[in-house]
Amino acid sequence: DQSAGSRTVRLHVSGLSQRCSQKIHNLASAALAASPNSRYLLFLDDDVECHPSTLQDLVGTLERDPSLFMATGYPFDIPQEGAGLPAYCMLVYHLALLIPFSAQQRATFVWGGCMLLRADCLRPHDRYGILQAWLDGGYSDDLILAAQCGKQGLAVATPSFAIFPQRLEKDVSWSKYWNYLRRQVRNQL
Repeated sequence: DQSAGSRTVRLHVSGLSQRCSQKIHNLASAALAASPNSRYLLFLDDDVECHPSTLQDLVGTLERDPSLFMATGYPFDIPQEGAGLPAYCMLVYHLALLIPFSAQQRATFVWGGCMLLRADCLRPHDRYGILQAWLDGGYSDDLILAAQCGKQGLAVATPSFAIFPQRLEKDVSWSKYWNYLRRQVRNQL
């Protein structure tokens, strides 16, 4: 534990995954290890560029509407100057998916790069089976969560402020783009 102003920051080492992706193992392990006093659990990818008030705004969204199960965001890809066509192909893939996000404040999808959940839904009891679904051979945290939300009628907030800049690498090769696209399509099948 280290003191960060008036808050305590704890580092948790989750260990290696045995039955699911390492990311899912890390998420589930962190959720179970979080303080029992936590009301919310925020999961962010390590490359998400948050706005200064992201956490406050996401929490405020859930505080104002108790019917919401969670809030999520979405990336807005920004190719670097001089980037090649493969980087722009990645951008186009995400732009098409941004349309449903921007059309309404609730959606049926979840972006794993930014997920704020009510802590009491995951622990002390896995009320909706999300942890179980993640840990039972899970590969895609966001698609599993979206499926559980859809199956159980859980509302997902997609507030318009939760669009995050995602800087694409300048030297994206066709091979790297193809690998990215295969992972995205595989996860959605």
